[in-house]
Amino acid sequence: NVDKIGEGPHSEIGAFDVLMAILFWLDREFYQIVAIDKQLTVIDRVWVVAEIAEALFQRIRQEMKPHFPIPLSGPQIRGKIDRINVAESQATRAEDKELVLSRIQDKEAYNARVRMALQRTPRSAMVFLVGCLTGCFVFASFCLGLAGGWDV
Repeated sequence: NVDKIGEGPHSEIGAFDVLMAILFWLDREFYQIVAIDKQLTVIDRVWVVAEIAEALFQRIRQEMKPHFPIPLSGPQIRGKIDRINVAESQATRAEDKELVLSRIQDKEAYNARVRMALQRTPRSAMVFLVGCLTGCFVFASFCLGLAGGWDV
């Protein structure tokens, strides 16, 4: 078991911003994927908040990938999106939360951008779903055509 180095020149805490900057500098196609769980708990974790904020700050492209299309998730999840508040994020260590929140200058703007990204994401998921269903229908129609048409 290896201890976490939380302070000093070899600290693991807060190094992700430097790593993100280096990756983006090396490859302008680099982007962040935020995998979102069913209950949307990921947006409550302070280190996820920090990484999202850093990508916004560095203007790194982000893609939100929800477990389930958000419009089909029900009012509880949509309500949670409407109430996103970075100041209420969770951390195992209080110092981590203080550090992350101190680096987000405009918390309301952050909340609004994350809200907008989450609300925008489902449309692409729904377009994909409709495309898949349309593709299945076209394929089924093609197969039925090969089998002699629609007559039953």
